[in-house]
Amino acid sequence: MKENSNNGVPVGAHLGKVMYRLARNYGDVPSVAKEIVQNAIDSGALKIEVTINLQQRTMVILDNGSGASCEKFTLALDSIGETLKERDKFGQFGLGLISPISIASHFTFTTCPQPRKEGYREYLFVTKDISKQRRPIIPESAIPQLLHDPDSKVWWRTKVSVRGITKDKRISEVDLDGLVSDITLA
Repeated sequence: MKENSNNGVPVGAHLGKVMYRLARNYGDVPSVAKEIVQNAIDSGALKIEVTINLQQRTMVILDNGSGASCEKFTLALDSIGETLKERDKFGQFGLGLISPISIASHFTFTTCPQPRKEGYREYLFVTKDISKQRRPIIPESAIPQLLHDPDSKVWWRTKVSVRGITKDKRISEVDLDGLVSDITLA
Protein backbone atom coordinates (compact mmCIF):
# COMPACT_ATOMS: atom_id res chain seq x y z
CA MET A 1 0.00 0.00 0.00
CA LYS A 2 1.32 3.41 -0.94
CA GLU A 3 1.89 5.71 2.02
CA ASN A 4 0.62 9.25 1.92
CA SER A 5 2.80 11.91 3.54
CA ASN A 6 -0.17 13.83 4.94
CA ASN A 7 -1.48 10.79 6.86
CA GLY A 8 -4.50 10.50 4.59
CA VAL A 9 -5.76 7.68 2.46
CA PRO A 10 -6.30 8.27 -1.26
CA VAL A 11 -9.78 7.48 -2.53
CA GLY A 12 -10.40 5.43 -5.64
CA ALA A 13 -13.56 4.67 -7.54
CA HIS A 14 -14.84 2.30 -10.19
CA LEU A 15 -15.54 5.11 -12.66
CA GLY A 16 -17.65 3.02 -15.03
CA LYS A 17 -20.12 2.16 -12.27
CA VAL A 18 -20.04 5.72 -10.96
CA MET A 19 -20.82 7.09 -14.43
CA TYR A 20 -23.76 4.72 -14.75
CA ARG A 21 -25.13 5.60 -11.32
CA LEU A 22 -24.78 9.34 -11.94
CA ALA A 23 -26.49 9.02 -15.33
CA ARG A 24 -29.46 7.38 -13.57
CA ASN A 25 -30.44 10.89 -12.46
CA TYR A 26 -31.88 11.05 -16.00
CA GLY A 27 -33.87 7.82 -15.97
CA ASP A 28 -36.29 8.32 -18.83
CA VAL A 29 -36.33 9.46 -22.46
CA PRO A 30 -37.83 12.92 -21.82
CA SER A 31 -35.23 13.71 -19.13
CA VAL A 32 -32.34 12.66 -21.38
CA ALA A 33 -33.77 14.55 -24.39
CA LYS A 34 -34.20 17.66 -22.27
CA GLU A 35 -30.63 17.43 -21.00
CA ILE A 36 -29.16 17.03 -24.50
CA VAL A 37 -31.27 19.90 -25.88
CA GLN A 38 -30.24 22.15 -22.99
CA ASN A 39 -26.58 21.33 -23.76
CA ALA A 40 -27.24 22.32 -27.38
CA ILE A 41 -28.77 25.62 -26.26
CA ASP A 42 -25.81 26.21 -23.94
CA SER A 43 -23.47 25.72 -26.92
CA GLY A 44 -25.24 28.48 -28.86
CA ALA A 45 -27.46 26.33 -31.09
CA LEU A 46 -30.06 28.25 -33.05
CA LYS A 47 -31.45 25.12 -34.70
CA ILE A 48 -32.06 21.81 -32.94
CA GLU A 49 -33.71 18.76 -34.46
CA VAL A 50 -35.09 16.02 -32.20
CA THR A 51 -36.29 12.70 -33.61
CA ILE A 52 -37.70 10.05 -31.29
CA ASN A 53 -38.75 6.78 -32.92
CA LEU A 54 -40.82 4.85 -30.39
CA GLN A 55 -41.03 1.66 -32.48
CA GLN A 56 -37.29 1.46 -33.14
CA ARG A 57 -36.52 2.72 -29.61
CA THR A 58 -34.11 5.39 -30.87
CA MET A 59 -33.55 9.08 -30.39
CA VAL A 60 -31.40 11.41 -32.52
CA ILE A 61 -30.68 15.03 -31.63
CA LEU A 62 -28.80 17.34 -34.01
CA ASP A 63 -27.75 20.90 -33.28
CA ASN A 64 -25.85 23.74 -34.92
CA GLY A 65 -24.17 25.03 -31.75
CA SER A 66 -20.44 25.53 -31.38
CA GLY A 67 -19.53 21.83 -31.43
CA ALA A 68 -16.64 20.42 -29.43
CA SER A 69 -12.97 19.91 -30.13
CA CYS A 70 -11.22 16.73 -28.94
CA GLU A 71 -9.79 18.79 -26.08
CA LYS A 72 -13.21 20.10 -25.01
CA PHE A 73 -14.72 16.62 -25.17
CA THR A 74 -11.87 15.18 -23.09
CA LEU A 75 -12.23 17.98 -20.55
CA ALA A 76 -15.97 17.28 -20.28
CA LEU A 77 -15.27 13.60 -19.54
CA ASP A 78 -12.57 14.56 -17.04
CA SER A 79 -15.05 16.87 -15.29
CA ILE A 80 -18.06 14.60 -14.82
CA GLY A 81 -19.96 15.86 -11.80
CA GLU A 82 -18.84 19.47 -12.07
CA THR A 83 -20.03 21.92 -14.67
CA LEU A 84 -17.68 23.72 -17.02
CA LYS A 85 -20.36 26.26 -17.94
CA GLU A 86 -20.99 29.85 -16.98
CA ARG A 87 -23.71 30.63 -14.43
CA ASP A 88 -26.15 31.87 -17.10
CA LYS A 89 -26.26 28.44 -18.79
CA PHE A 90 -28.60 25.52 -18.15
CA GLY A 91 -25.82 23.06 -17.28
CA GLN A 92 -25.13 22.80 -13.57
CA PHE A 93 -23.95 19.30 -12.74
CA GLY A 94 -21.65 18.09 -15.54
CA LEU A 95 -23.77 15.02 -16.28
CA GLY A 96 -25.51 15.85 -19.57
CA LEU A 97 -22.92 14.21 -21.79
CA ILE A 98 -23.33 10.85 -20.08
CA SER A 99 -27.10 11.04 -19.45
CA PRO A 100 -28.06 8.56 -22.24
CA ILE A 101 -26.08 5.79 -20.50
CA SER A 102 -29.01 5.31 -18.13
CA ILE A 103 -31.61 4.52 -20.79
CA ALA A 104 -29.87 2.87 -23.74
CA SER A 105 -27.60 0.03 -24.76
CA HIS A 106 -25.35 2.54 -26.53
CA PHE A 107 -25.11 6.01 -27.98
CA THR A 108 -22.77 8.05 -30.13
CA PHE A 109 -21.72 11.64 -29.69
CA THR A 110 -20.50 13.11 -33.00
CA THR A 111 -19.09 16.63 -33.13
CA CYS A 112 -16.80 19.14 -34.79
CA PRO A 113 -15.94 22.62 -33.51
CA GLN A 114 -16.92 25.75 -35.42
CA PRO A 115 -16.00 26.99 -38.00
CA ARG A 116 -14.73 23.74 -39.51
CA LYS A 117 -16.94 21.72 -41.83
CA GLU A 118 -14.84 18.57 -41.74
CA GLY A 119 -12.86 16.62 -39.20
CA TYR A 120 -15.81 15.33 -37.17
CA ARG A 121 -15.10 12.88 -34.34
CA GLU A 122 -17.55 10.23 -33.23
CA TYR A 123 -17.40 8.84 -29.70
CA LEU A 124 -19.10 5.53 -28.89
CA PHE A 125 -20.57 4.93 -25.42
CA VAL A 126 -21.54 1.27 -24.86
CA THR A 127 -23.33 1.00 -21.53
CA LYS A 128 -22.39 -2.60 -20.68
CA ASP A 129 -18.71 -1.96 -21.50
CA ILE A 130 -18.55 1.28 -19.53
CA SER A 131 -20.15 -0.25 -16.44
CA LYS A 132 -17.52 -3.04 -16.43
CA GLN A 133 -14.49 -0.73 -16.71
CA ARG A 134 -12.82 0.77 -13.67
CA ARG A 135 -11.34 3.49 -15.90
CA PRO A 136 -13.57 3.56 -19.01
CA ILE A 137 -12.14 4.19 -22.44
CA ILE A 138 -14.55 5.79 -24.91
CA PRO A 139 -13.68 4.65 -28.46
CA GLU A 140 -13.47 7.39 -31.06
CA SER A 141 -13.29 7.50 -34.82
CA ALA A 142 -13.06 10.09 -37.55
CA ILE A 143 -15.96 10.70 -39.90
CA PRO A 144 -15.94 13.12 -42.86
CA GLN A 145 -18.83 15.39 -41.87
CA LEU A 146 -22.42 15.45 -40.71
CA LEU A 147 -24.99 16.13 -43.37
CA HIS A 148 -26.09 19.71 -43.40
CA ASP A 149 -29.74 20.68 -43.58
CA PRO A 150 -30.22 21.26 -47.34
CA ASP A 151 -33.29 23.46 -46.85
CA SER A 152 -31.69 26.03 -44.59
CA LYS A 153 -27.98 25.43 -45.25
CA VAL A 154 -27.41 24.70 -41.55
CA TRP A 155 -24.23 22.81 -40.71
CA TRP A 156 -24.87 20.43 -37.84
CA ARG A 157 -22.09 20.62 -35.26
CA THR A 158 -23.23 17.89 -32.90
CA LYS A 159 -25.30 14.73 -33.21
CA VAL A 160 -26.30 12.52 -30.31
CA SER A 161 -27.68 9.20 -31.54
CA VAL A 162 -29.22 7.02 -28.83
CA ARG A 163 -29.91 3.39 -29.77
CA GLY A 164 -31.42 0.44 -27.98
CA ILE A 165 -33.47 2.40 -25.49
CA THR A 166 -34.08 -0.27 -22.89
CA LYS A 167 -34.44 1.32 -19.49
CA ASP A 168 -37.54 3.42 -20.08
CA LYS A 169 -40.58 1.19 -19.72
CA ARG A 170 -42.81 4.21 -20.46
CA ILE A 171 -41.22 5.13 -23.80
CA SER A 172 -44.55 4.56 -25.57
CA GLU A 173 -46.02 7.28 -23.35
CA VAL A 174 -43.63 10.08 -24.35
CA ASP A 175 -45.61 13.31 -24.57
CA LEU A 176 -43.81 15.32 -27.23
CA ASP A 177 -45.83 18.49 -26.60
CA GLY A 178 -45.01 18.24 -22.90
CA LEU A 179 -41.34 17.68 -23.71
CA VAL A 180 -41.22 20.79 -25.91
CA SER A 181 -42.96 22.79 -23.20
CA ASP A 182 -40.59 21.45 -20.55
CA ILE A 183 -37.52 22.39 -22.60
CA THR A 184 -38.71 25.89 -23.44
CA LEU A 185 -39.70 26.66 -19.84
CA ALA A 186 -36.47 25.40 -18.28
